[in-house]
This record gives sequence, structure tokens and C-alpha cells, in this order.
Amino acid sequence: MRFASRLAGDEAPIRPLTERTLGGIRREDRARGRGQVTGISFLEVQFLASKLEQDSVKGLRDANILSVMSDCMLRVGELVDLLIRDIVWMDDQSARLHLRHSKTDQLGEGAVLYLGPPTAARLRKWFRRLSHPSVRPILPLPCSAPSAEAATSTSNPKA
Repeated sequence: MRFASRLAGDEAPIRPLTERTLGGIRREDRARGRGQVTGISFLEVQFLASKLEQDSVKGLRDANILSVMSDCMLRVGELVDLLIRDIVWMDDQSARLHLRHSKTDQLGEGAVLYLGPPTAARLRKWFRRLSHPSVRPILPLPCSAPSAEAATSTSNPKA
């Protein structure tokens, strides 16, 4: 407001009480930072996932959601778009995940991401429990539906 008033050649409408109030707000904001919440650690993810997978099929799904997102640092939209055929199982009990596209992939080249042995083992357990065909999302969330590409795909699963 002060800048706009100066440009217009007017007197600034901010008075001493307003100035003190705004100064206090600015001081409080410094302590809050930019609003970014501190993420959970790898050990916290492993602890939560181990507890969740013991409860039920939904618990196993949630454990996989946490593990896959943590291992690959995925956004929710990237997770929902994953298909079983995007996973390549490795001999060392880990897996590689082919991310076909993401918000930060400017060239649309995709990426190959690492899934550690604990996450790969959880995914194998999930697939054995549900026997998903390859054209379904890996970790269906309640609101997710197969994409148009998934609905028309006929390729063989790699899982």
C-alpha cells in the first residue's frame, strides 16, 4: 500500500498502530518459515509400513503407498498413474520402477527409480494377495480409476 501511495503521489494510509501490527506479523512469519512441513524419515516410514501391513488388505495397500512414495519420492499423481508393468524385478530382491511421466519431467522422457528390497517384498506380497492384471493401477486409491492408456493396453506384465 505504501508503494502504491508513493507512486500516486499520495500520503501513505498506514498509521503507527497499523505499522506496529504489521511489524509483529512479519516477525512471527520469520519463525514459521515458508510453510513447508518437515517430512518423515526413512526409519519412520519403515516403522509405519511394518505396522500397517499386519492389519488388513487396506493396511498392506497403505504400507505400499508409504514405501513406494518414500523410496521413489513420488507425488500422489505419479503414484496413482503407476501400472504393474512399470516394475522390473531385479535379482538382488530390489526392483526398478519406470515412471512414464511426472510434473517435473519437462521433456517427457520418464525416469527409472529404485525400489529397495523391503518395498519390493511388500509389493510382491500385495500382488499375491490381490492378483491384479497388468492393466490396473499398482496401488489403487479409493478415487483412482485406470487411465485410458491402461484400459486399452494389451502388453504382458513384467511382474
